Amino acid sequence: MNRIRLVISLCLSFLSLTVWANTAPNIQARAWVLIDQPSGRILASGNPDVQLPPASLTNLMTAYLLFTDLRNNRLTLDKVLPVPMSALRHDGPTLFLSAGEFVTVETLLEGMLVHSASDATLTLIEAVARSETAFVARMNTEARRLGMTRTRFTNVTGLDQSGHVSTARDLAMLARTLRQEFPQYRHFFMKKEFSHKGIHFYNPNRLLWMDSSVDGLKTGRTPKAGFCIAASATRGDQRRIAVVLGAYTDTRRVQYAQSLLNYGFEYFDGARLY
Repeated sequence: MNRIRLVISLCLSFLSLTVWANTAPNIQARAWVLIDQPSGRILASGNPDVQLPPASLTNLMTAYLLFTDLRNNRLTLDKVLPVPMSALRHDGPTLFLSAGEFVTVETLLEGMLVHSASDATLTLIEAVARSETAFVARMNTEARRLGMTRTRFTNVTGLDQSGHVSTARDLAMLARTLRQEFPQYRHFFMKKEFSHKGIHFYNPNRLLWMDSSVDGLKTGRTPKAGFCIAASATRGDQRRIAVVLGAYTDTRRVQYAQSLLNYGFEYFDGARLY
């Protein structure tokens, strides 16, 4: 009997009690979702399972695998990597790296997560996987393992490419997993700016300046994807994640994410049951 009580107590300690509201914000984007971070429960959504181009939110999976490599000592933040010529032959934002230049893993991660720099991203993945194709295979294997059933990656940077798709639900799930498994690297998603070779780069996630409770995660934009964002925030002991895909402007992307987070904190309250 005591053993049964112990099992029940342990199970109940991880349940989340949520108070539901009747109205959600009016989000005019192609897809969006709001989740409670501790439980993973969806609090509000619109087209959460529609497959759409994820733009640079792709880097959430790239980061997840690179953080895994850091945890497994395949990389260290202070390791210096040479920039391969192949890293300079892609479109997208850049850190203006030069072939043969040596850059630390930490700086390259900042370039990838703050500026979505393709040259920084490709330098990192070629150091651990030798080729983008090999790393993409890892990304898809990991997506299946995490239950991201409607996600398929064809590149590591998020540039528009046929078949490169994800969903608001899958990306929220990935953002939650990043938060849970790698809290020691959350500062990369919170950085507002950084400099490399005398050039200053600013994080396009304007929520970091507007709302002190926001602590990440990533923005993205391509012609096909529109304006996208995965935003996380913590207020007191409550944590929420909002994902917006396919907004028409940067201003709307920010407004929608802010509205979802405010809604999640104002109308829902998660409490541990013991």
